[in-house]
This record gives sequence, C-alpha cells and structure tokens, in this order.
Amino acid sequence: EVSRRFCEGLLRSSFLSVLMQTLSTESLFGLIVSCCVVVLIAVLTAVYMYPAKLFGDDKHQNQDSTVLSDDDQPPTLQSEPFDLDSDATFSFVVQQEKKRVPSGDHPLQISTILDAGTGRYSLKFIRHLCSLSTPERCTWTALTADPKYYKTMMDEFLGGSNVSKAGDKVVLGKWRDPELFESETFDVLLVDYLLGSIEGFDAYWQTKLFPRLKQVMHKDSRMYFIGMEPHPYPEDTHNLSPQAELILSIARLRDSCCTLSGKRPYREYPLSWVVDEMKRSGLEVLGLQVVPIDQERAFVLRQLRVARRFLEKAEANPPLPHSLPRATIRALKKQISDTYGAVMKLDWRGVSYGSDYVIAARLKPEE
Repeated sequence: EVSRRFCEGLLRSSFLSVLMQTLSTESLFGLIVSCCVVVLIAVLTAVYMYPAKLFGDDKHQNQDSTVLSDDDQPPTLQSEPFDLDSDATFSFVVQQEKKRVPSGDHPLQISTILDAGTGRYSLKFIRHLCSLSTPERCTWTALTADPKYYKTMMDEFLGGSNVSKAGDKVVLGKWRDPELFESETFDVLLVDYLLGSIEGFDAYWQTKLFPRLKQVMHKDSRMYFIGMEPHPYPEDTHNLSPQAELILSIARLRDSCCTLSGKRPYREYPLSWVVDEMKRSGLEVLGLQVVPIDQERAFVLRQLRVARRFLEKAEANPPLPHSLPRATIRALKKQISDTYGAVMKLDWRGVSYGSDYVIAARLKPEE
C-alpha cells in the first residue's frame, strides 16, 4: 500500500512537472519530447502498480471462474454452434461415431453420453454431440470432483439445478467412489484430459482409472480418451526454438507456483503408456490420432496467469508457516513479469509445439 501511494504521488508530481515544462516550451521538438516522457511515466507506473491487470482475465479457466446466471449467460455456451473445424480431437470423435451409423443420412445412434471429467469446453462438445443424435432421446452427464466448479457448471448449463427436465445432469464425485454411477452405463464416454488431472485430485490412482471406467461401459460403448504428451525434461531438449524454450520454462514456472501453493500439479502421460494401460485393463483400441498443438500467444499467456494465481494464493495463505520467504515471492513475481515481456516480443504466428492425442476404444470382445 505504501509503494502504491508512492507511485501514485510520483505519477502526479512527474505528470505536473512535465506538464508545466510543456506549457512553457516554445519549440515543437520540446513539446514532442515532453509528451513522450509523460506517456513513459504513466506506463512504467501502471506496470508497477497493476501488474496483474496486464494479464487480464480468462473466463475459460476453471480456477477462480465467474459464476454466471441465465440472464447474463455468454451466447457461446448456450446458442452458438460448436466449431468442429477448430478442434481436430473432437472432430475425430464425431468421425468415429459416424462410422457406426448405417447411413450418413441418419443421426448418430447415441442415447447417453458421459463427460468423465468435465470442463466448459468438453461439456459444450458433448451437448453438440447430443444434437447430432436424436436430441429428444439423447442425454448427457458431466462429472467433476471440484465442489466450486460443480456449482459453476450447474449455474451455467442447467440454470442452477443439477438435473434438467430432459435428464441432463452435472454430478459431483470422484471415480474412487465405488457407488458413483452404480448400475449405470453410457453409450459414449468422453475422457478429456482426465488422466493428467487425477494427480491434482486423487494422486497415485492413475493405474486404476481404466478398470473403473470399464464398469460404466456396455458391449457397444465407445470410449474417447484425449491426452497430451508430457513436456520433455531439459536433458532431452535440443535445438529448440525461442518459443519452445519459453513454453517449457512457463510450464515449469506454473508447476512450481502450484506446488508452493500446496497443490499438486497435473501430470500428463504419453500415448504409449495409455495404450498399454488400456490393453492391460481389457480395452480394445480401435483407432487413434496425434494432433500437433498450435501455441498461440493467448494460450501461452494463460499459463502465466495460472502461475500468478497460484503464487497469489501461496502468498496469501502459505501451506506451511514461514514456507515462502519474501525474497522468493519477489523473485517469482519478477520471473513472471520478465517472462511476460519475453512472450510479447516473439512472433507466435504458426508456432506448433507438443501434441495432443485421441484414442477410440471399446470393451475387448470375449473370445
């Protein structure tokens, strides 16, 4: 607070001083120089006083997301059609489902869809998938382990209730619970980035995920698993572009801030590991696709915002007494700020680094 007031005073005094000099300046050159100084002082003071505002807000983040009512619901969640052309992994899901329809003129043959670890984007997609089937007979279920996000999803998609009149519902629970979806099965299971998130909600349970998911599948069910290849370790990186080096640096910074806040960072698994676990669990892989990740500047900056949020939580509520020296917090804040500047200096058009993958699977037929 003292620093903020000091900066405000500095801005006022500097502005007034330069303004007086400008008014007394007769030459055009002096006037231009004075105006530039005023702008520079304003920018530097704003950077120091309000660094968080430079990063903006992101309504698509699960953490600290704003709960919306039906009246101010963004149209992208309610009425705007899902753009399959912009998402190769979800396009793969639709293509696989169309193969199961006798004729391309018929709607998809889906009655029940489960989003096994829901988010706004994946829930929007399963709603779209239902619309490609017979809407009056297709219902969706979305599962989350986060109580705060559970309320957010109910408010945004079901008007504050957990079940709609049509039977669509949002469920709060963890796959570890043996009573979750007991005696229920689904035609389609969307497993979108669920495996990586288990580390944050239910650590060391990853190898039990596929046997548990099998319990909500019937012989004609399809599972669509979406994951991301883990980032390589430093010793495995060679001849990276400046953008790729920044992406790796930001990922490590984000996970460090997450750990300091008392949370567990998500842990992604490679495609080969997932395929082996599926087969070991009695699932048959029907097809897969690897999709390069387009690293847009907005996405990269979003990871810095996540890091900043974790650091703010660690500073406000340290997980352990005296666990975060002020010098450490200052150093991490400076690193976030410096990294932001580095990101803004680079050209991110056409940058691709890392890959997602999507796998189609079913229960292995009995021999």
